[in-house]
Amino acid sequence: MFRKGDFPPVTGVFGSFSGASGLTDTESVDGEHPCQGCVAPCCSTVTVFEMTPRTFRDVDYLGYILGFDRLELMWLPDGSVEVNYRALCRHLERSTGRCKVHDTPEQPDLCRDYDAKSCAYKPQFLGVPRSDSIRVSEARFAAVAALFSYDARGRIVKAPDSDAIRTIMVRSDSSHEKEESAEYGKTRSTVQVPDGSEGLQERSHEEARLSPCEGCSAPCCDVLLFRLPDPVDRAVVDFYSYISGFPGLEIASTPRGWVVQCFSRCRHLNRDQRCDLYGQKERPVHCQTYDAWSCRYVPTFLQGDELYTSIPVDQWAKVVGLFVFDESGQTVDPPDHQSISAQIKNG
Repeated sequence: MFRKGDFPPVTGVFGSFSGASGLTDTESVDGEHPCQGCVAPCCSTVTVFEMTPRTFRDVDYLGYILGFDRLELMWLPDGSVEVNYRALCRHLERSTGRCKVHDTPEQPDLCRDYDAKSCAYKPQFLGVPRSDSIRVSEARFAAVAALFSYDARGRIVKAPDSDAIRTIMVRSDSSHEKEESAEYGKTRSTVQVPDGSEGLQERSHEEARLSPCEGCSAPCCDVLLFRLPDPVDRAVVDFYSYISGFPGLEIASTPRGWVVQCFSRCRHLNRDQRCDLYGQKERPVHCQTYDAWSCRYVPTFLQGDELYTSIPVDQWAKVVGLFVFDESGQTVDPPDHQSISAQIKNG
């Protein structure tokens, strides 16, 4: 999860983030630092989740993810898939392409120790295709999903290989390419909480039979949650710090583990807070089968949940201070959810 797949082919999406350079040469000029003149694709992409699809519901879930702004997939040669979030790191100085916290204590070790001389990001986003790793956006996903076959229980029995997916990428028409290159909207920092509490009104039995989604501000369409690896050592905690540097991403603590909140609005949610795909075959099964009567989004994001603590970026350093590591970098007695919540509450 800390590293990206090697050398996937270019699809042009990075162009939506910067017009500072048309650089495509992956080799640095003799005597120059490899980062000199680069438009810093390493500072515009972060992998927030990895999975290997094994069932129809897994593939459907990947399609659901792609409905959200700033999310795209990276298909790797072994059949696993990275979920990538696209935004400019808040520490990147856009005019120069340089890091504002370079060589300071704020710079994550992941960035400080990165080997720029063997950079995988330039070939991934700016150079010539060199491997079977392939980036897939929403515009391309339906054609990729159509290549899967399942047994009667929904388990994958046939999956496309890299060559088949690459063929789809080559066949994609110019309208898809144009859609991919369109500029992303503004990054979001939190779920928009309306005035007053939602879902607390007393209802009759007949009223309770109505869909709980009626009149809801749809926080389920404003945030994606991905489980993070347990903070077993300094490297994982540092990875949390790296994630927190990207606008629209925020770490959260729960009694069961850590998650990254990806504040990204589903592009199918209209101004009336309704789904434009409702009742249509294109709507993900993940949404069609969601149990609205057991919704956890409303109590978590609109009413407050003591079992869920968001950690704002300006509070993250204090949480990191709660961790203790041994000489080998392993975490010693990691802070529990209660102590983290108390730290955030007390500011």
